[in-house]
Amino acid sequence: MRRADRESWNVSIDVSNVMHVALYVRDACHLQVPENPTGPPPLDGAVVDHSGAMDSERHLRAGSQWLSWWEEILKFEGAKDLRTLRLPEGVDPLAAMSAVHDRLFDWPTLDALSSWPDLRDAVRQVGAEAGRWAGDQKRRLTEHGPRPPGRLLNVPIDEIAERVLDRSDVPPGLVRAAIFLLGVQGEWSVLVLPGVLLCSSSLAQDADRMAALVEEALASGADAEEVCVEYEPKQLVLPPSVLPEPLVLWRREDASLTCKRVIPYKDGFEIELRRHGLGPPPTPEWRGPGARRANPFAGLQVRLHYADGRQELLDDVERDDHEGPITVTTFGRRGFGDDTFWLWVMPLPPPGEVRLSVEWPAYEIGPVSASFDGAMVRPREDA
Repeated sequence: MRRADRESWNVSIDVSNVMHVALYVRDACHLQVPENPTGPPPLDGAVVDHSGAMDSERHLRAGSQWLSWWEEILKFEGAKDLRTLRLPEGVDPLAAMSAVHDRLFDWPTLDALSSWPDLRDAVRQVGAEAGRWAGDQKRRLTEHGPRPPGRLLNVPIDEIAERVLDRSDVPPGLVRAAIFLLGVQGEWSVLVLPGVLLCSSSLAQDADRMAALVEEALASGADAEEVCVEYEPKQLVLPPSVLPEPLVLWRREDASLTCKRVIPYKDGFEIELRRHGLGPPPTPEWRGPGARRANPFAGLQVRLHYADGRQELLDDVERDDHEGPITVTTFGRRGFGDDTFWLWVMPLPPPGEVRLSVEWPAYEIGPVSASFDGAMVRPREDA
């Protein structure tokens, strides 16, 4: 990506989680989105039907709001990958990821969608499901690459970039492109903004057609506009926990595993687990030098049991939850450190005992459990 005598050109190839989340919301809720050339075809894969979640009038409003959200996603995701995202002076460039995330999809609070209330309700309805689907797509679309986010097979990107440079009068740093692979139906592509190319995963397998598209994107990248984003580290104020005090799941003299908080929302609840005094998890033999640092909660197994008999086991915290009667998904929350682990659980439980059980063979923990009343996390009128 660099000639010895001058600055770099740049090509980014990405599989955007938030783009796939937005497309899942559109397709699952059957939103009536105004016709627009930037809108991709339907997703390629099974999507659960949530079309009955809203009446027809709200469908129309949510569809229009979805298009506004989609245009924001294209603008900010494109700028992030093109390196044209501009943060306030003195802000660490690494904060760009957090700034874009907070601007587009701050699950599960969804404050970013507060100006689009109908869309926000639709996203709240299917957000966890959409996140799992998007994660599956990212793994599928990148599994053949040498490293995330994969590559375009047999497309001579270096040669194309050099060819664009040779006929351009712009500095090499302005020869740039952001290419997003989408798991959508058919062979489809669109240059949505200067330098920003969307294409279906099936089209990405056609090296000849992709070479022409990459060249077009690179040639247009000089016209990409800078995108400014306001960014202040969030002073996160969490809703109160319904627990009068933390639930101790396991303890010894110098270590513990605790359910620190249970935080209710309209359609689900969060659980915060916290470990104390436990060393790093054992490193599997296959992890060689330079491998990604092990998840501090690797090997932890979590089971939830509702009073009506529904139960779910999350047996691998590094893998998305499979479909079951209770959805249990993991997520990170900045500022809480590696010894804190968050779960998003839906639907809300019925009144009665909710039993949280954990087992962690690597530390000879469990199975152990603690419980709370499901009525505590339900809206007051439903309790």
